[in-house]
Amino acid sequence: MLHLDLFAGDRLHPHAYRFFMDKSRFCLALAGTRGAKTYTGAKRFWDMVWMRDWPRLAGLPYNPGAARKGTALWWDRRPRGHYWVVAPEHQLLAEPKRYLLQFLPPELLDHADNTAGRWWLKGDILIEFKSAHDPKMLVSVGLNGLWLDEADRMKADAWHGNLRARVADKGGWVQATTTPIGRAWTYNAFEKPALDGVPGYGYHTWRTVDNTRLPSIATEAEDAKARLPPQYYKREFEASRDAFIGQVFADFDPHTMVKPLPKDVVLYTRAGGQDWGFSHPGAAIVVGATSRDLRQASVWVVDEHYERGRLVEDKWIPRVLELNARWKFNDWSCDPEAPDDIARYKNAGIHAFGHRNFTASKYDEHQRSVKAGIRLLASLMFQGRFFVDPRCKNLIEELKSYRWKTAKGAVGEEESLVEEPDSNQPDHAIDSCRYAVTSLLRGANFEALGIAA
Repeated sequence: MLHLDLFAGDRLHPHAYRFFMDKSRFCLALAGTRGAKTYTGAKRFWDMVWMRDWPRLAGLPYNPGAARKGTALWWDRRPRGHYWVVAPEHQLLAEPKRYLLQFLPPELLDHADNTAGRWWLKGDILIEFKSAHDPKMLVSVGLNGLWLDEADRMKADAWHGNLRARVADKGGWVQATTTPIGRAWTYNAFEKPALDGVPGYGYHTWRTVDNTRLPSIATEAEDAKARLPPQYYKREFEASRDAFIGQVFADFDPHTMVKPLPKDVVLYTRAGGQDWGFSHPGAAIVVGATSRDLRQASVWVVDEHYERGRLVEDKWIPRVLELNARWKFNDWSCDPEAPDDIARYKNAGIHAFGHRNFTASKYDEHQRSVKAGIRLLASLMFQGRFFVDPRCKNLIEELKSYRWKTAKGAVGEEESLVEEPDSNQPDHAIDSCRYAVTSLLRGANFEALGIAA
């Protein structure tokens, strides 16, 4: 049962091999994208199951109760060894599953039920695959081991009081693999205790280029460095936790990016963005692209209308119709939280639709939509392809002052630096701009800008 090809250190780069060999009860691998963290995590997971746990589990008495082989109840029995593999969403479980299957000898797989998200292995071992999108569902059972993949993308509540408690009664182990999302909850839960020398904690970090088993990775990293704003490159390719501090649009330079649209520049396509505003002013923003090839085009923000607390029919519809006539377009991507206002626009002949985000899932549409839009704007600025007309005064001021959030940690923990804009700051013009630009440069164009999800 133990003929597993897991100890092939020559197949892991040195940093990943050190993570594989670390048998700490709580162990974190913080790595750059394509750094082999999930690949290594799958190897380490099986090593912990079979080499750490199985010699002890095999000697324990086991009673399946009323469950009998050959019946449906057999697959509902209590296991001898119980493990979870958890990802932020069900879709993100696909890659861990592939690697786990790659390293699992077929004779050890007893039964697979993909509908229920569970594998039964020889020896009465149960592996279950869970999504962390609803932390309240991560309860009830006691586990021998737990793998959290893309852990930083999970809510802190998934760990505190839920997943952490799953391994308490059996003295189970936890391994977490992730690319950092700021100084998220894994910093206080795993990294800091390991750095402080707390027994039972391990921490390993490496950059994308440290994955020397992929010969092309250095070239890919250099290409990304040329396309991505520094904060995104630092996070995704250098595994930096300190990438999102201070100003959100650090590359926005009013001296070079704020200027009137030159007379010889043609806007081949245009789009509008609408954020309604309630207690704060709303905004309507007009953007245009300077080429039919949107992958190469510069984006110009050419007009804005800023309005406080007015009814749609009273102010917004007349102003938007004026913008349509001035810029000769009629496509408006709007804040989807106000479907009645969108319907009023349509009744007035305005082609309005709720903003669609092309990189989000149904579980976290808002947050990932915000992050994807900010990343798109930041990438355009970094590449020198984003300009704002001086008449857009409110947008300019918001871009200059927009800052990242610093979240308070749990009791006794340090503050967390997260990839999330601070609340209670002017952002309606930015939101409108984000709606318009992501609508203009939709779909596959995200990948060309180096911001594919």
